[in-house]
Amino acid sequence: MHFAEPIAQTPYAAEDKVGLVYFRTATTGVSYGDQMFCCRALWERENITIGATFLDYGVRGSVSPDQRSGFFALMARLRRGDVSTVLVDDVTRIARDPVIVLQACRIIEAQGAVLLTACAGRISATNLGMLFQHEHNNARDRLDQ
Repeated sequence: MHFAEPIAQTPYAAEDKVGLVYFRTATTGVSYGDQMFCCRALWERENITIGATFLDYGVRGSVSPDQRSGFFALMARLRRGDVSTVLVDDVTRIARDPVIVLQACRIIEAQGAVLLTACAGRISATNLGMLFQHEHNNARDRLDQ
């Protein structure tokens, strides 16, 4: 595996609440614009300065996050220790498998950060099980439209 460069980085002051944003599209030719729109509203509402954004383009949710260059780079950036928040549109952007999402959530929490989703707000390892089913159903409904 190799480290990918984030798609954007923003300078920030040390006292800022710094967030990382992750986008994933399952197929090429599909924009991540809707995800960006939802995440932007969230980071503006929560007054979070975005340190970097990461993208895995054309990567299905069944692909392990540690095999995705964008997510792998996000986790490496998270380990620097200055991140308070990881933002995603919904948890299915991390993975479709609830066990994998739970593992990612635990890693994020172990680094002192929180996981925020545009769909459901703050996610913790504790409340993830119930929420995953809800967000998975929402994602399936969006695909059916």
